[in-house]
Amino acid sequence: TDGNCHLALSLEYKGRRVTHRLGYEALSNMVGRICEVYPQLRRKFRLPLGRGQRLIGEDGRVLESMPWWDGMYWLDKIEPLPVEQMHFQQELPFSSQATSEDNPRKWTSSAQVWELYEHGLQAFGTRHQSHWEIAVAMWRANWLPQDATAALQRWVRKKHNGFSKQAACGDWRSIDAEIARQVRWIWDHFRPYPDTPHNLDGYVTREDLRWIAEIYPCDVVNQKRLFALVCYMRPRSCHDFVYVPARVWRDEIANVRTYHAFRQDLESKGLLDSVMSYRHIEGLPNASYSRKFRLKLPSCSSESIQYDGRNEHDYYQALLLSLGSVREAVALTGVSKQRFYDALERQEFDNG
Repeated sequence: TDGNCHLALSLEYKGRRVTHRLGYEALSNMVGRICEVYPQLRRKFRLPLGRGQRLIGEDGRVLESMPWWDGMYWLDKIEPLPVEQMHFQQELPFSSQATSEDNPRKWTSSAQVWELYEHGLQAFGTRHQSHWEIAVAMWRANWLPQDATAALQRWVRKKHNGFSKQAACGDWRSIDAEIARQVRWIWDHFRPYPDTPHNLDGYVTREDLRWIAEIYPCDVVNQKRLFALVCYMRPRSCHDFVYVPARVWRDEIANVRTYHAFRQDLESKGLLDSVMSYRHIEGLPNASYSRKFRLKLPSCSSESIQYDGRNEHDYYQALLLSLGSVREAVALTGVSKQRFYDALERQEFDNG
């Protein structure tokens, strides 16, 4: 009546019934994300065919008239399922929490990915991860998901190099379904901007980093705020004054409690000018343009600091990419070296 049902399986391993521990671990790896597995090692579970529990026939009918002893007889006749034939591949190579996967550093470098695409699989057990890495590279290149799926399906047929048991068995239906799931997840959960649109968001240069460190020596909080402001202003610096919405000040640069004080501090240093130019937008009586600002940026080259083809928007990573070592970053900024070591650890974890 509540729409729930139990699926009973008889597991065996190498022709013998499995232990509770082995059976539970095998089923948990295979279907643990979509249903609850019993028997659990330290949790009681009601026996089948108790009150309100009935078998379901092959035609979908509930066998209400069958007594429990007959039901137990038929449950005992279930064909054994060998554990070694169960599929243990996960849909994703790591956990599927958007807060961790939605990280622009969670991919293999472009050079490594396209080397993989050119030469194919090189070892057993790498097919699933290889699908993922190539699919992410295609997302970064702004492929359409259906084109990425089709290209990956063609690639694995040509480049599995005999290092996939499923490919060797001709189980292309399962492989194609797995690729489609991965592509759908990536296009649904990764950041909404692939490489080219992402690089329109903003950037900084090496000269900007040195200028930021000179303005706020040893003050990492205000260094990061000014870094975020430069990221926003630098690609728009061709304009004399730039509209900066209040949303950008409080969400991307500081927060609702501190951005006014930060802005006033820049104005007091003579680095930021503003124009009181609120104007009503024609046809929208309740809307107006944002206030305009001019940040007195240093003269510099147009080359942005990038990581693997993407403009770097993390302050610590930008310094490390620009200067090359923690020692030089600490000497320039006066910031604790531990902050840079933490940034390096995050990078290694994200790329790992």
